[in-house]
Amino acid sequence: MNEIKPLAWLGDPGLKEEVVLRMKEHRAEDSIIQGGYQDYAPEMASQYKGCLLGCTLPRMKVNHADEIVAWHHEVERLYGIPVPVACLLEDVFENLDFEDAAEFAVESIEAIPVGADLAAATAYWFSDYQTAPWNDKKIRAKVLDLLRSAPVPEPAP
Repeated sequence: MNEIKPLAWLGDPGLKEEVVLRMKEHRAEDSIIQGGYQDYAPEMASQYKGCLLGCTLPRMKVNHADEIVAWHHEVERLYGIPVPVACLLEDVFENLDFEDAAEFAVESIEAIPVGADLAAATAYWFSDYQTAPWNDKKIRAKVLDLLRSAPVPEPAP
C-alpha cells in the first residue's frame, strides 16, 4: 500500500498566506521567543508569544509538557509540513542567536512552496543534519535552500 505524502500547505495558497501573515505579525510584535512555547500575552494582537512552530499555529491551550511533542504533528496535520521538517526547523531556530532565530522563523515559513514535496528536507533531518558540525550560517542557508527548491509535483490528471 502506498502512503500518500503530505504536500506543503495542503496545496492551498491561502493557507500559506494566512500562516505567513501570522508569523510576520509575531515578528512585528517581537513575540517570537526561543526556549518556550505559547505564553498568553493579552496585550498583543496575536494574544500569545511562541517559538517558530508555536507562532505558526493558532493559539492553543497547553496543560502538560508532554503535549508539546504533538505540536510537530499539528504542523503536519494542519499544513502538510512533515514532522521531521518541523523538527528540523525548530532545532535550527532554537540554536540560532535570537535576532537570527526570529528572522529564520519568518524566512523558513515563507520559503516553503505551496504543494511542495519536502522529502529532501526530511532526508536532511535524518542524515546530514544530525552528524554535521554546527555552523549556524551554513545550516541556516542549507535549510532555506532545501525548502525553496523543494519540488512541486504536477497534479494528477
